[in-house]
Parts: sequence; structure tokens; C-alpha cells
Amino acid sequence: MSREGFSVLRQVGSLVFRALRSAFLLRGIRDTQCGFKLFKRELVSQLFPKLQVFREEAPSGWKVTAYDVELLYLFDRAGHAIKEVEVGWENRDESDTKGHSSELARYARESISMAKQVLRVNVNRVRGLYDDIGPASQ
Repeated sequence: MSREGFSVLRQVGSLVFRALRSAFLLRGIRDTQCGFKLFKRELVSQLFPKLQVFREEAPSGWKVTAYDVELLYLFDRAGHAIKEVEVGWENRDESDTKGHSSELARYARESISMAKQVLRVNVNRVRGLYDDIGPASQ
């Protein structure tokens, strides 16, 4: 996947995130955080309500999350095929709604939050919160 305008900080952060995530979940998936996802409606209707991330931390305002990891894990656990397709991507983040802290500070907060969410999905898996979805494939 080409990512035009992806800073060195984000490249390193992406490598660290993928290593952390794949240590616990979704080893066969390269990029869980790309915003381009396509799902069958009936599967989303079945699996989206099972997401724990929004139960544990109610969303408010603009927020970077790792809900993608949990949702893809649920699809995988239920035995549904996940296919990655390469897309071109350009970083044109021009939002003025993300707060006024420095990019580095915001990125650090987002990264820590996402790492906690990935660990929480793994803890939820170990606790059996996803057992009613189907056999674990990992």
C-alpha cells in the first residue's frame, strides 16, 4: 500500500502497532487500520453489536480507536474470510476538530489509547467474551 505524506513518526508507529497487534490477534492481516472496509450487511448486523470497545469506552467527539481490530477479530473468529486489497492513500489531514495540542502529543495519546484497546480485545478473548461467536481460529 502506498501512503503518500506518511511521516516517519507515523511509519515507525505503524510498525510498532502492527507488531503489538499481531503478537496477540490477526496475525495474517497486514493493515487493520485502513479506513477502507467493505462488509456484508447481514454480517455487520450480526457482529457489530458484539463489539466491546464501545461498551467499555463510550465514544464522544472525534477519536482515533482500534475498533477495527476488534471487528476484524470477530469476523475472523466467526470464520468469515478477510481479504486485503491494496489502495493508494494520501495523508491530507486538515481537520480543525482534533484539538489544538501538538501533533506529537496527540499522536502519543492516540497510540497509547489504541495499544490499550488491542490489549483489551485480547483480554476479552481470554475472558471468553467472544466465545458465543464461534471457534477461535488463532
